Amino acid sequence: LDRQKAGLLLPTAVPGDAPAEPEPEPEEASGWSFGADSVAFREGQIHFRDFAVGDEPQRLDLAVEDVSARNLALTLGASGVEPGHIVISAQIGGGSLGLDAQVESRPDGRATLSKITLAKLPIAGVRVYLTMFGWSDLTGSLDAEIEHRFETAGPHELAGSVSLSDVRASIPN
Repeated sequence: LDRQKAGLLLPTAVPGDAPAEPEPEPEEASGWSFGADSVAFREGQIHFRDFAVGDEPQRLDLAVEDVSARNLALTLGASGVEPGHIVISAQIGGGSLGLDAQVESRPDGRATLSKITLAKLPIAGVRVYLTMFGWSDLTGSLDAEIEHRFETAGPHELAGSVSLSDVRASIPN
Protein backbone atom coordinates (compact mmCIF):
# COMPACT_ATOMS: atom_id res chain seq x y z
CA LEU A 1 0.00 0.00 0.00
CA ASP A 2 1.30 3.45 -0.85
CA ARG A 3 -0.03 6.72 0.57
CA GLN A 4 0.66 9.64 -1.73
CA LYS A 5 0.09 13.27 -0.76
CA ALA A 6 -3.19 13.02 -2.70
CA GLY A 7 -4.36 9.92 -0.81
CA LEU A 8 -4.05 6.14 -0.52
CA LEU A 9 -2.99 4.27 -3.66
CA LEU A 10 -4.33 0.71 -3.60
CA PRO A 11 -2.82 -2.05 -5.71
CA THR A 12 -4.79 -3.00 -8.81
CA ALA A 13 -6.00 -6.48 -9.62
CA VAL A 14 -4.02 -8.51 -12.12
CA PRO A 15 -6.23 -9.69 -15.00
CA GLY A 16 -6.58 -13.45 -15.34
CA ASP A 17 -6.16 -15.58 -18.46
CA ALA A 18 -9.74 -16.89 -18.39
CA PRO A 19 -12.20 -15.39 -20.87
CA ALA A 20 -14.81 -13.03 -19.44
CA GLU A 21 -18.12 -14.63 -18.46
CA PRO A 22 -21.14 -13.39 -20.45
CA GLU A 23 -23.45 -11.03 -18.57
CA PRO A 24 -26.52 -12.90 -17.26
CA GLU A 25 -30.00 -11.71 -18.15
CA PRO A 26 -31.39 -9.39 -15.45
CA GLU A 27 -33.87 -11.07 -13.14
CA GLU A 28 -36.46 -9.68 -10.79
CA ALA A 29 -34.70 -8.27 -7.75
CA SER A 30 -35.08 -10.64 -4.83
CA GLY A 31 -32.29 -9.20 -2.70
CA TRP A 32 -28.90 -10.64 -1.95
CA SER A 33 -27.07 -12.30 0.88
CA PHE A 34 -23.55 -13.12 1.91
CA GLY A 35 -22.41 -15.68 4.40
CA ALA A 36 -19.21 -17.47 5.27
CA ASP A 37 -18.30 -19.76 8.11
CA SER A 38 -14.70 -18.56 7.97
CA VAL A 39 -12.21 -16.65 5.85
CA ALA A 40 -8.47 -16.51 6.62
CA PHE A 41 -5.29 -14.80 5.47
CA ARG A 42 -2.22 -16.37 7.05
CA GLU A 43 1.55 -15.90 7.00
CA GLY A 44 1.41 -12.76 4.90
CA GLN A 45 3.00 -9.35 4.85
CA ILE A 46 1.72 -5.84 4.39
CA HIS A 47 4.19 -3.25 3.13
CA PHE A 48 3.14 0.36 3.58
CA ARG A 49 5.08 3.28 2.09
CA ASP A 50 4.01 6.75 3.10
CA PHE A 51 5.07 9.48 0.65
CA ALA A 52 2.99 12.12 2.49
CA VAL A 53 5.34 12.39 5.51
CA GLY A 54 8.82 13.87 5.13
CA ASP A 55 11.13 14.08 2.14
CA GLU A 56 11.82 10.35 1.90
CA PRO A 57 8.98 7.81 1.92
CA GLN A 58 8.45 6.20 5.30
CA ARG A 59 8.13 2.42 5.19
CA LEU A 60 6.21 0.28 7.64
CA ASP A 61 6.29 -3.50 7.24
CA LEU A 62 3.83 -5.68 9.10
CA ALA A 63 4.09 -9.43 9.43
CA VAL A 64 0.56 -10.80 9.33
CA GLU A 65 0.51 -14.10 11.13
CA ASP A 66 -3.24 -14.64 10.92
CA VAL A 67 -6.31 -12.61 9.96
CA SER A 68 -9.38 -14.78 10.39
CA ALA A 69 -13.04 -13.89 10.08
CA ARG A 70 -15.91 -16.12 11.09
CA ASN A 71 -19.68 -15.95 11.28
CA LEU A 72 -19.93 -13.48 8.40
CA ALA A 73 -23.60 -12.99 7.59
CA LEU A 74 -25.69 -10.27 5.97
CA THR A 75 -28.93 -10.62 4.06
CA LEU A 76 -30.70 -7.94 2.04
CA GLY A 77 -34.02 -9.26 0.83
CA ALA A 78 -37.25 -7.98 -0.62
CA SER A 79 -38.79 -8.03 2.85
CA GLY A 80 -35.95 -6.07 4.47
CA VAL A 81 -32.58 -6.61 5.99
CA GLU A 82 -31.67 -9.26 8.50
CA PRO A 83 -29.02 -8.40 11.11
CA GLY A 84 -25.45 -9.09 10.12
CA HIS A 85 -22.67 -10.42 12.31
CA ILE A 86 -18.93 -10.38 11.77
CA VAL A 87 -16.09 -11.63 13.94
CA ILE A 88 -12.49 -10.91 12.92
CA SER A 89 -9.34 -11.86 14.76
CA ALA A 90 -5.85 -10.96 13.60
CA GLN A 91 -2.32 -11.66 14.75
CA ILE A 92 -0.23 -8.72 13.54
CA GLY A 93 3.37 -7.87 14.39
CA GLY A 94 3.38 -9.93 17.58
CA GLY A 95 0.11 -8.41 18.80
CA SER A 96 -3.54 -9.18 18.23
CA LEU A 97 -6.63 -7.36 17.05
CA GLY A 98 -10.21 -8.55 17.47
CA LEU A 99 -13.52 -7.20 16.16
CA ASP A 100 -16.99 -8.47 16.97
CA ALA A 101 -19.72 -6.44 15.27
CA GLN A 102 -23.49 -6.61 14.85
CA VAL A 103 -25.02 -4.64 11.97
CA GLU A 104 -28.74 -4.03 11.67
CA SER A 105 -30.77 -2.00 9.18
CA ARG A 106 -33.76 -0.25 10.70
CA PRO A 107 -36.45 1.94 9.14
CA ASP A 108 -34.63 5.05 10.39
CA GLY A 109 -31.19 3.84 9.25
CA ARG A 110 -28.33 1.55 10.22
CA ALA A 111 -27.41 0.50 13.75
CA THR A 112 -24.12 -1.13 14.74
CA LEU A 113 -22.55 -2.42 17.91
CA SER A 114 -18.82 -3.09 17.59
CA LYS A 115 -16.35 -4.37 20.13
CA ILE A 116 -12.66 -3.90 19.33
CA THR A 117 -9.89 -5.54 21.32
CA LEU A 118 -6.19 -4.74 20.82
CA ALA A 119 -3.50 -6.64 22.73
CA LYS A 120 0.23 -5.93 22.61
CA LEU A 121 -0.04 -4.17 19.23
CA PRO A 122 3.43 -2.69 18.45
CA ILE A 123 3.59 1.13 18.19
CA ALA A 124 7.08 1.54 16.67
CA GLY A 125 5.75 2.67 13.27
CA VAL A 126 3.92 5.72 14.62
CA ARG A 127 7.20 7.53 15.41
CA VAL A 128 7.33 9.07 11.91
CA TYR A 129 3.99 10.81 12.55
CA LEU A 130 5.24 12.36 15.80
CA THR A 131 8.12 14.37 14.32
CA MET A 132 7.55 17.26 16.72
CA PHE A 133 9.20 15.18 19.48
CA GLY A 134 12.42 14.48 17.54
CA TRP A 135 12.51 10.80 18.54
CA SER A 136 14.97 8.57 16.70
CA ASP A 137 13.29 5.38 17.94
CA LEU A 138 10.07 4.35 19.65
CA THR A 139 9.03 0.98 21.04
CA GLY A 140 6.12 -0.23 23.10
CA SER A 141 2.72 -1.79 22.74
CA LEU A 142 -0.90 -0.70 22.69
CA ASP A 143 -3.75 -2.43 24.49
CA ALA A 144 -7.40 -1.39 24.16
CA GLU A 145 -10.97 -2.52 24.83
CA ILE A 146 -13.36 -0.28 22.90
CA GLU A 147 -17.12 -0.51 22.40
CA HIS A 148 -18.73 1.55 19.66
CA ARG A 149 -22.51 2.01 19.34
CA PHE A 150 -23.96 3.85 16.38
CA GLU A 151 -27.51 4.49 15.21
CA THR A 152 -28.27 6.66 12.19
CA ALA A 153 -31.06 8.53 13.98
CA GLY A 154 -29.78 7.92 17.50
CA PRO A 155 -26.70 7.85 19.70
CA HIS A 156 -23.10 7.64 18.58
CA GLU A 157 -21.18 6.35 21.61
CA LEU A 158 -17.59 5.30 22.11
CA ALA A 159 -16.39 3.88 25.44
CA GLY A 160 -13.58 1.76 26.75
CA SER A 161 -9.96 1.88 27.80
CA VAL A 162 -6.65 2.38 26.00
CA SER A 163 -3.21 1.84 27.49
CA LEU A 164 0.43 1.90 26.42
CA SER A 165 2.95 -0.54 27.88
CA ASP A 166 6.75 -0.79 27.87
CA VAL A 167 7.09 2.54 26.04
CA ARG A 168 10.63 3.64 25.24
CA ALA A 169 11.50 6.71 23.16
CA SER A 170 15.06 7.44 22.05
CA ILE A 171 16.29 10.95 21.35
CA PRO A 172 19.43 11.61 19.28
CA ASN A 173 22.49 12.73 21.30
